[in-house]
Amino acid sequence: MVWPKKEQRERLEIDGFIEAYRRIPPHYSLEVLSKAEKPDYVLRDEKSGRGFSVELTSVYLNDRSVPDVHMSDFDDNDPYPQDESLIPKYTSRLATAVKEKIDQAKKGYDLSRPLILSVYVNEYVSIFMSESDWDKLVKDFSPVFGALHPFEQVVFWKLANNRVFSVSSGRTCFV
Repeated sequence: MVWPKKEQRERLEIDGFIEAYRRIPPHYSLEVLSKAEKPDYVLRDEKSGRGFSVELTSVYLNDRSVPDVHMSDFDDNDPYPQDESLIPKYTSRLATAVKEKIDQAKKGYDLSRPLILSVYVNEYVSIFMSESDWDKLVKDFSPVFGALHPFEQVVFWKLANNRVFSVSSGRTCFV
């Protein structure tokens, strides 16, 4: 398997985020205005003209997930590793990634527009996570999710059944 280059991955991620974000109330229809750094993209709602900034990240179970699991060939009859006992480890990785992005954003990110953290949930174990697992993530890591600033919202997308989970100001939305 050929792994996409950084530019291809970022385009895949921003397009996936835009599609996922459209399903979260109030159902903004976002378009890319520009590629940036700190944060990664500047977007605009096509209807209202409201601007947003988006920081992209993707989270794996560990640093070897891509070469050892994602780039390997699976048996067509059993394509995904099914180890639900890895969910707590993965949720910890998710929370750590969010905390690291919060810390980075506090150091020099453009905060002139609402800032959103897009988390591409890119690990096979996530397909076994239920809505209650996502709620438990927020509860178990309440210090992280209770202090999202400078992010207004964290959006976890590409969940099982193409679901989306968002957290903002202590509120959650699972669509």
